[in-house]
Amino acid sequence: AYFGAIIGRLANRLAGGTFTLDGVRYEIPRNDGANSLHGGPRGFDKFTWEVLRSSEAAVTFHRVSANGEEGYPGVLSVEVTYSLYEARSLRIDYRASTDRPTGRRNRRQSMTSRMSGRAAADGLASRDST
Repeated sequence: AYFGAIIGRLANRLAGGTFTLDGVRYEIPRNDGANSLHGGPRGFDKFTWEVLRSSEAAVTFHRVSANGEEGYPGVLSVEVTYSLYEARSLRIDYRASTDRPTGRRNRRQSMTSRMSGRAAADGLASRDST
């Protein structure tokens, strides 16, 4: 269900759907039994992202996650850039900024396809610069 999706605010499972930040307990909606998976029922993959920039070989998407979205504190502005290179490789760069501590941020691109007959890891690079 997450193939090719941008996962966030938090990739993976948040045990019990809760976390504590600076002494405040936050409840995240659960969508995987007792846990919150990939940011909750309305994670980043459920939104249409704005195209910020595009060229023949790259595109940058942007979205702002509002304070309180899916229970997470702080406004989080995220950019994801997909770049194609002559060597048949794809690079994915993440940038994020926030107006205050937001808890763990862990975005992920859920891509497991094969490229040019090789495993995707051979031609896939990903950087997270938060």
